[in-house]
Amino acid sequence: MISHGDTVIAHVTMTGTNSGPMMGMPATNKSYKIDGVDIIVMKDGKAADRWGYFEDMKMMQQLGMMPDMSKMHDQAMDQKK
Repeated sequence: MISHGDTVIAHVTMTGTNSGPMMGMPATNKSYKIDGVDIIVMKDGKAADRWGYFEDMKMMQQLGMMPDMSKMHDQAMDQKK
């Protein structure tokens, strides 16, 4: 985590287990671990603005809710050989 003036930037690692419905899909009971970045602008001691990025696709892949695109690329390359 770093700060400069009224801005705070944090690298975050988030872990969890999908134990309930998500986006209309039933629980998978699978775990995930993803990284992200939060950028927060403070004003009068409170968060006034927030931007962030988390590896949403990676989480969905780990939960089995979408295919692992990197493996699909590797399979496509193998087929070209």
